[in-house]
Amino acid sequence: MLCVSITGGKVQIHEDEECDGSKRPVDEDTCFERPCFKWYTTPWSECTKTCGVGVRMRDVKCYQGRELVRGCDPLTKPVNKQTCALQPCPTEPPGVPKFCHYFLTLTLF
Repeated sequence: MLCVSITGGKVQIHEDEECDGSKRPVDEDTCFERPCFKWYTTPWSECTKTCGVGVRMRDVKCYQGRELVRGCDPLTKPVNKQTCALQPCPTEPPGVPKFCHYFLTLTLF
């Protein structure tokens, strides 16, 4: 706790001995009782596609302390959806070689 005076628009901090001890409050009190509004996010979901471009999402919610509220600044809201691309999709079907060779065996009687 500080002993402060304002003289001519200037704030001055004084030593405890310079102040009237009878005016000193017994207990300290918080100046701002309510917690601030804050955006909270969950972890990102898995990508919706295993190849090519997909989407991943997360929850974004505004809390004031432990209460879910609507007081957060929408301009600072984190994104809740974004594109993701884990790897390119194959252009050939799996297991089919590029060059196929056919062998035919004929048995003549």
